[in-house]
Amino acid sequence: MAGLLCALSLEKRGVKSTVFDTGMHGLGGRMGTRVIDPQQLIFDHAAQFFTVSDSRFSKLVDYWLEKGLVREWQGLVGQLELGGRFVPLPSSPPRFIGVNGMRPLADSLLSETSMVNVVRPCWISKLEPFNGMWRLSENGFNDVNVTSICMSIYIFIYFPCCLVSFMNPLLLT
Repeated sequence: MAGLLCALSLEKRGVKSTVFDTGMHGLGGRMGTRVIDPQQLIFDHAAQFFTVSDSRFSKLVDYWLEKGLVREWQGLVGQLELGGRFVPLPSSPPRFIGVNGMRPLADSLLSETSMVNVVRPCWISKLEPFNGMWRLSENGFNDVNVTSICMSIYIFIYFPCCLVSFMNPLLLT
């Protein structure tokens, strides 16, 4: 999702871009959705909901609400204490879920572009300077040379009780 939003921002400035996405089953990175047939079971195996804290993102979410792609989710979020007692966490900003999973949100973004190329499934495993450019390698093969890179880097820190994720945007030129 971060890659597509970055690509849309670049497109508004007249810049063509390529998004490398790891998804084998569909586009969207951390917004992955699986569908199991024949029962049409839909589940999000990465981000199950999201919140909005940026006014620009709020406009996009309003658009998704109008199109029926998302809705506000009123479910409880909490933690299990020893013994199995559920303790709700304090209230937070409104949480939103994809009506048919999160993946259609990425598909919606891509459908509004004309200058964005998507390569998937692709896992960039190496990044190095090369002749005044950057060389991207996918697990040791399929080298691609580019002039600039905008990445979303996810860093995971494991604690005994939980998983914490930080996203750091990085621009290399």
